[in-house]
Amino acid sequence: MRTLTTGICNCPSIGYFDKPLTPICAACDPTCYTCTNLATTCTDCNTNITFRVLTAFSTCVCQSGYFQSSSLTVICSTCSHKCMTCSSPSTQCTSCSISNNRDNATIPVCSCLKGYYDDGSSP
Repeated sequence: MRTLTTGICNCPSIGYFDKPLTPICAACDPTCYTCTNLATTCTDCNTNITFRVLTAFSTCVCQSGYFQSSSLTVICSTCSHKCMTCSSPSTQCTSCSISNNRDNATIPVCSCLKGYYDDGSSP
């Protein structure tokens, strides 16, 4: 798996990292495009998985408005129109969509602000 470059055997730069103190090229976490030192220390997010962003903590998480539906998948699914952020299920809001006239005081259901109603479909 290592490639010889100017007299040094290196791990592939995409999807693998040089596991410290071992001769092993270890696979990055599937959410990472590139990583370093640990499989979950991302330096860039996997571009094949949409809606992921790199955090200050070097992890690739679902962007606002999306959530990871299970630990068995890396796919980010859409939150309910009521939510700005959510967890599984999509209607379990962790913050409300203010732009959609939702009341943060009503988390996790995110009821409409006074004077607005939920038509069940529009954002």
